[in-house]
Amino acid sequence: MRPTLAVSVFARGLAGSLLVACTAAAQARVIDLNVLALDWARGRYLSPVICQTGDELTRGGRRLLITPGPRHATPPLGRILFSDLEVPGATRCFDELGSEQPNVVGQLEFRHLGRSRPDSAQRDLKAALRRDKGFSFRVASGKLRIQVVGAPEARTVDFRGGDVRLHGIAPGSDDARLLGDLVGLRKLLLELEAPDGTRLRLPVVMTELR
Repeated sequence: MRPTLAVSVFARGLAGSLLVACTAAAQARVIDLNVLALDWARGRYLSPVICQTGDELTRGGRRLLITPGPRHATPPLGRILFSDLEVPGATRCFDELGSEQPNVVGQLEFRHLGRSRPDSAQRDLKAALRRDKGFSFRVASGKLRIQVVGAPEARTVDFRGGDVRLHGIAPGSDDARLLGDLVGLRKLLLELEAPDGTRLRLPVVMTELR
């Protein structure tokens, strides 16, 4: 009887473990507006920048990547990565309108805190895009190293608790003109604001889905 009892206990334990695993997997597959908003934001982006080195002007772009964050985060997270402009010797970087463009390096993790209703997720997504042309996110963690190009020192800004906004650009606006010659899948305005008031405002074009 003991071996039979042991096998029975083991079987019940295994069944319980499988049930927990299946339940967790089912929960992980729940698609709500928070998931869809992050999926909508994902991609490779480019923001135009002009840098001056001596008497020479070089037109280039700031590269950004928005990807999924840690796999098991609840609510789900997205991650935005800023790459170094890589302009050694440059004394200034700016956009076509003359606004200064700092070098920004680092990454942030952010999430959308909207309605969590899988049954209406697609409708909520379409409604949000019609109304707001994009989404606002809350920064969960991350710091960015921000340096005025040509300045000797950079400062590190903690964006935890700050905001990330990604939304459409109005036709005919200055931002639309800045992106006028760039070809991409989607043209958007990326705005970031840290709790200390630091702000970054970047017109971007999505060059590739991720």
